Amino acid sequence: MADESRPTPGDEVMAEKRRCLWQAHLHRRIFELELERVEQILRHTEREALLPALGAASESGALAFAVLAGEVVLFSDPRFTEALGQPRAALQGADLPRLVSLMDEDCTAALRRVASGEARRDHCLGIVAARPGSDRHYELRVQRVTGPGEGASFVFLALFELIGDEPEGEAEEPGSDAVLDPGRMLQLVLDSIPVRVFWKDLRGRYLGCNALFARDAGKLHPEEVVGVDDFSLGWRDQAELYRADDFAVMRGQVEKLGYEEPQTTPDGRTIWLRTSKRPLRGSEGEVIGVLGTYEDITLQKRLAEESLHKEKLEAIGRLAGGVAHDFNNMLTAILGSLDLLEMSLEASKDTTELLEAIREASSRATDLTRQLLTFARKQIIEPKPIDPNDHIRRIERLLRRLLGEQITLEASLEEGAWTILVDPGQFEQLLVNLAVNARDAMPAGGTLTFETHNVVLDRWGNGLRSAGPYLQIVVRDTGEGVDLDTQQHIFEPFYTTKGERGGTGLGLAMCHGIVSQSGGFIELESRPGAGTTFEIYLPRHRGKTDAEDSEGEVPLERRGKETLLVVEDEPAVRKVCVATLEGQGYRVLEAGSVAEGLRVSLAFAGPIDLLLSDVILPDGKGPQLARELQAARPEMKVLFTSGYTEEISASDGSLAAGLHFLQKPYRTQELCEALARLLDE
Repeated sequence: MADESRPTPGDEVMAEKRRCLWQAHLHRRIFELELERVEQILRHTEREALLPALGAASESGALAFAVLAGEVVLFSDPRFTEALGQPRAALQGADLPRLVSLMDEDCTAALRRVASGEARRDHCLGIVAARPGSDRHYELRVQRVTGPGEGASFVFLALFELIGDEPEGEAEEPGSDAVLDPGRMLQLVLDSIPVRVFWKDLRGRYLGCNALFARDAGKLHPEEVVGVDDFSLGWRDQAELYRADDFAVMRGQVEKLGYEEPQTTPDGRTIWLRTSKRPLRGSEGEVIGVLGTYEDITLQKRLAEESLHKEKLEAIGRLAGGVAHDFNNMLTAILGSLDLLEMSLEASKDTTELLEAIREASSRATDLTRQLLTFARKQIIEPKPIDPNDHIRRIERLLRRLLGEQITLEASLEEGAWTILVDPGQFEQLLVNLAVNARDAMPAGGTLTFETHNVVLDRWGNGLRSAGPYLQIVVRDTGEGVDLDTQQHIFEPFYTTKGERGGTGLGLAMCHGIVSQSGGFIELESRPGAGTTFEIYLPRHRGKTDAEDSEGEVPLERRGKETLLVVEDEPAVRKVCVATLEGQGYRVLEAGSVAEGLRVSLAFAGPIDLLLSDVILPDGKGPQLARELQAARPEMKVLFTSGYTEEISASDGSLAAGLHFLQKPYRTQELCEALARLLDE
């Protein structure tokens, strides 16, 4: 009697057909998802950011594709190029005739129909190409994709590897009773996992891996990794470290989970991995090797480091801002007293020299506190739309004198550089500080280069940065360069590499503050002996540039007749301020707190023309006092003064709308001019 349980030849044929159908169905599903992902990148990515985005898609996916702009290959994935039997970089920049020369007649016709606009999409059911000595065959998909920019259009080509029989017409879903090839199905599943998977034997040789791991190893297919060890792959620098971990896991028969380690990529970059390894066991439970997985955490690690560094700088900035506030109060009293003393003393050579020495020292201290406030982003700014090229050209003559004859200054400015919204004075200070830093790094002479570029940053690989259009300013010198440890601290206040050559260590800290307060960011690239490059990114401003308004000086001889209320909690500052204003003819009421200011106003029956108030007071804030007083005296004008501006500045660091402000420390003439302008409005 025949054994009915034994499969017949017909059953085996059906099982084979179902197996092929399963494999083809899963493989095509993966292909369709990858196809959709790249198509979305083409539809929504600006042209300037397209190449990095396509590169990222190529690295993280398994799709063999190419993109044409016009009739030129804009991007070619290495898998696409090698599938056509060409070296990895052979198609980049190739024209359409070169591309079609590598395809058969049917696929050439499909590509030309889409490239000419005759068809929106097409595909070739025949064989595109096969690498020499390979039995891999491909189907070609071609479609036209419209990008986000005006007139942006691309031809998108993708190769689909045929791995099994696909019946013509509508393919039925594979049944649950299909007999599957476990080895092939396992590889398909592994290739679909978004982490790298590998396994090795007891000698550290690879037994298998998934497609993502093979790509990291610089290989096109997982089978190319089988039989080699870590010393034969791109990360040979870490091979000894990897081997030690493998043997520790195998001999100790313990897992090692979630640890971080470096890896050198085939192109020489260092990336960071989060790796897990466990013993690989045979059917009897014996250890036969090691099984591992890892994910690339380079971006997450960089984000965490940038966030930590940002928090550190913000903490230092808060400290610097507080110190500057206290110093500004003292300097205001010193400078005011100095002016009053100069007016009351009879002029003589000795007294004039002493007063000038005091004023010079006070002026240097004032510069230091202003630099601290700029770093801390507590300095009031007046942003205006400016043409960066105009300002660089305007300051070029000054920079040449500053740099000296030994240093060559070059400028390569992109025509039509985008407008930026910055404080013009701070922008020029930024350029001067970077030039001084470059000069000090080139004691024997060299070249300093300024460049401007219009760039669009995408959301791939940009850390904490916002995507969008930026003006990039590149400042490059041929000086001594700095090491990685120095780069970690270079924007911190009072950090200097000049040693005995001096320096306050505030120049680059000030640059960081200016750029941050203007909504941008600054990056540094340097190596010892290879010079330094600073890249500044400032957001594009869509408006037109404004001519800078120049305010004429108000002569100090203007005599006041108005009544002023001065509210200042620092006794020395208040005393000098009151004496100065009374000397100019004003009637002055004074108070040292919010409560006292309210009492003085309530007790005074006449009009108060102007309130001069510190921003930060012991029992409240100057703006709070101003609102309460103006409720009863709506005609009263207000001038705020402070050495610390956080409470009255807008989110971008500019003066909040409708407010008038005088930064401490100020000279007597600056105070009188500010009051006169406001009272005469």
